[in-house]
Amino acid sequence: SGGAGSVTGVDTSAVALLAAEEHASRNGLKGKVRFVRADARKYLQRREQQTATTLDLDEGFGLVILDPPKLMPTARTRDQARRAYRSLNAMALRAVAPGGLLAACSCSGNMSNQEFLRLLGLASGDAQRRTAVLEVRGAGPDHPAPPAFDQGRYLKFVLLKVE
Repeated sequence: SGGAGSVTGVDTSAVALLAAEEHASRNGLKGKVRFVRADARKYLQRREQQTATTLDLDEGFGLVILDPPKLMPTARTRDQARRAYRSLNAMALRAVAPGGLLAACSCSGNMSNQEFLRLLGLASGDAQRRTAVLEVRGAGPDHPAPPAFDQGRYLKFVLLKVE
């Protein structure tokens, strides 16, 4: 409804995809929106392999919204989660067409906004894409947290312009 020629939604949850299909239909978007049941990492890896042989970089997505599940549930998983966020965001950045946008999200309370931004910077380098931060946000007013409880502000959203 915002002007996109097409939309591809990727999720591992059949229930989430059924709900998304229903919402697309209710909003008159049937036929414009395609849903794929897959792990986003595997979907992006497969797309990269196809891109290397058949697609031009300019055929990338105008907008990629990457909102993985919590990858850092505890401080012990920090190193593994950093690698996962970095790798996943690098793949997403390579899938964005020049001039497009990446909306990168995290719901890991054990990672600060600064750390998330640093990982996005590293992912930009890994993807060999120049990026600029357009916006940084957290949870909306319907999701308040006490001032002294940093982990309560676990929702992170960064909008990047991709060159």
